[in-house]
This record gives sequence, structure tokens and C-alpha cells, in this order.
Amino acid sequence: HELGHASGDEQRLNRVKGKSFGDEDYAFEELVAEMTSCFTASRLVGDEQSVDNYLKENAENHMRYVKSWAKEIKKNPKCLEDAVKLAQTATDFLDLHGGYLTLSEYNCRQKDNPIELVNNNFVMKNALQSSIVIEPINIDMQPEEQSKGMRI
Repeated sequence: HELGHASGDEQRLNRVKGKSFGDEDYAFEELVAEMTSCFTASRLVGDEQSVDNYLKENAENHMRYVKSWAKEIKKNPKCLEDAVKLAQTATDFLDLHGGYLTLSEYNCRQKDNPIELVNNNFVMKNALQSSIVIEPINIDMQPEEQSKGMRI
């Protein structure tokens, strides 16, 4: 979950995170981070039976985050679609850093968010054609530091 937040830092995928607990952007970022956690975990636990076991053991935690969005999703179903897209991008980004995806595979999946390797750094080209260096995620960093979007 915390790596999901870390992927959204302005030096990485540059997601809007919200200014304070409870505001809409903050809550939406929580939904994206939790979906990223689910997607990433499902890729890491292995075979289908292991995924089923993981989901049975952790469904309550995941559902707590997602359930709080039920009313908003009913009012605006597109917010769920948007969250899924952002979570998939974050999951692919984490998979790229973890060696589960090659750069070519990432770019094939994320045609709207292509990344290049420049001087051993992943660089994302934004709409203005300027480069953003994507800093690596330090998995040894404390979760509080990652969720604050600190540069690593």
C-alpha cells in the first residue's frame, strides 16, 4: 500500500495526492494505493490458489478502503475506472522497478506514460516534452516517509 503511494510522487508518476486527510483527492489517492496493493500482491503471490488464499486472508483490509468509496462510485462510476487505470499504471511501475517487467513491456502496457532509460535513470516524457527523472523507490524507507512522497 505504501509503495503505491510512493509511486505517485511528483518525481515518479506525479499523481494528485490531496492536501489533507479527508479531502476528495486524498481519499482518491487512498483508493488508488489500495488497488495498487491488491494488484501488486496478486502478481507476487504466485499461482491461482495462492492468489485465492491471499485474497481470503486479506480481503477485509482491502475492502475497508474500497468500501468507503461505494457511495461515490455509485454516483460517479468513472471514478472507479480512473482509480483502476492509475493503480494499474502504479503496479506496472513497481513491477518495472522490481524487475518483473522490462522497459519494453512497461512501455507496451503504458503507451500514454512512456519511460526511457537515461543515464541509468527511468525518465518519463510528459505532455510538454520535458523530461522527469523517475527516482528509484527505496524499499527500506519507513512507510511514513514513503507516504509523504519524500524524494528518495
